[in-house]
Amino acid sequence: MDKALHYREEDLKRYVGRFFEYFLVPSADAAIAADVIVQADLRGIASHGISKLYQYYGNRLEAGKINPDSKLRVTRDRYRA
Repeated sequence: MDKALHYREEDLKRYVGRFFEYFLVPSADAAIAADVIVQADLRGIASHGISKLYQYYGNRLEAGKINPDSKLRVTRDRYRA
């Protein structure tokens, strides 16, 4: 018998997005992060999935080691043709 829990993708994304918003990550950024993390799980890459959410992000956001509202700027795009 399969004892694994099964959740809908959109429910997981909503959960992870709210997780990041709790730590003051802007909604748009939280949605992008949620999509990436859920996609990692769907691809079988559990090392970057939901099971590591607090360990990788929550505790660092809580400790101030990650800026929840950082502004990124591309200074060089080596992939541009």
